[in-house]
Amino acid sequence: MQHTNVDGEAKVVLVYFEAGGGHRGAATALQAVMAQQGRPWAVRLLNRQEFLDPLDPVRRATGVRMQDVYNRILGAGWTLGAEHAMPLLRAVIRAYVPQIIRRLRAFWMQQQPDMVVSGVNAGANMGDDVIYSGTVAAAMEGRFLGLPAIAISMASPKPVHFATAGRVAVALGQQLLSHPLPPDTILNVNVPDVPWEALAGFEATRLGQRHKSEPVVRGQDPRGRPLYWVGPAGAEQDAGPGTDFHAVRLNRVSGTPIQVDLTRHNAVDSVAAWLRGWPR
Repeated sequence: MQHTNVDGEAKVVLVYFEAGGGHRGAATALQAVMAQQGRPWAVRLLNRQEFLDPLDPVRRATGVRMQDVYNRILGAGWTLGAEHAMPLLRAVIRAYVPQIIRRLRAFWMQQQPDMVVSGVNAGANMGDDVIYSGTVAAAMEGRFLGLPAIAISMASPKPVHFATAGRVAVALGQQLLSHPLPPDTILNVNVPDVPWEALAGFEATRLGQRHKSEPVVRGQDPRGRPLYWVGPAGAEQDAGPGTDFHAVRLNRVSGTPIQVDLTRHNAVDSVAAWLRGWPR
C-alpha cells in the first residue's frame, strides 16, 4: 500500500505475516527492488504478527504467541485432548478479533493508502482459482474501499524468483498510479517463476478454466486416526491462446482485468423466462 504524507513524500507500507507462503520473502523482495531502482519512496516493512502482539493474552502471560501454541500442537501431533483444547484456543482468538480490527483500523486511518497491492502469493491464481483466492479477495477489499487494486501471484508453488515479481509489482503499481484503470477493475497478475531477463513480456489475458479438483487424500495422524487433505487443484482445461495459463506457459506476465460482479448478464432474460415456467 502506498500513501503520501504531509510533506509530499511517497511512502510504501509492506504488510506481511509469518504464516508460510513466502510472505516475508515477498516483502523483502519488493523492498530490495525499490532500493535497487532508486525509487524516492520511504519503505516500511510491517510484520502484522508483531503489530498485534500487544493484544495477545497468551503472549503477555507466557511470552509465546497464541498461534505458535496452536501450530506446535498440530505440528507435534499432540492429539490427545486436542478435541477439547483446540476449540478453547479458537474461542480465545475469536474473542480478540474486535480489538484486532480496532487496532488495524486506527493504523490505516493515520496512513490513508493510495492503492492496494495484494501478494506476492506463492502459487498461481489463474482460471477458477480466483474464486477461492485470499490474494484476490484482499485486492477486492481494496476495490470496495474505492482504491486501485492489484493481486500478484507467482505461478509456482515453491517460487524462487521473488525479485522478478517484485519488479513486476513496482512497475505495475507505478503505471496504475499514473494511468488508472476503470474504477470497477481489479488486475489479477500471475508471474512466471523465472529471472527478470527470461520474461517474454506482459500480456492482457482472460481467465482460463481448470478440470475439477483431484479427490480428497485420506491419511492418518500419529495415533492412527483418519486425516483428510483437500485434493490439489485440477489440471488446465481451457488454457489456449489468450488465457492466463497460456501466457504464463510462454513466460509472459499475465494481467487479467476482473470485476466483483459475477452476474452473467446475457443470461438474465432467459433465466427470467425459465422462472416463469416454475411449477406453482
